[in-house]
Amino acid sequence: MATFLQGYESSRGQPFTGPEQRVAAAAAAWIIAFNARWQLGLGDDRGEARTALWFVRERPDDYLALAW
Repeated sequence: MATFLQGYESSRGQPFTGPEQRVAAAAAAWIIAFNARWQLGLGDDRGEARTALWFVRERPDDYLALAW
């Protein structure tokens, strides 16, 4: 997520402002929560390996405290 946002900043030619960073981090958290909800609700049969739930549990700083 951070790598994508860094690339986006680079392409647009200017860094995000503080408020823009907070909005981007909130949008990323929403997407992760949405995906995790559907994985649980649909009974994803792949187990937890490499799902949104796995990433949030194993790498929380990358997803829950997004900064770049």
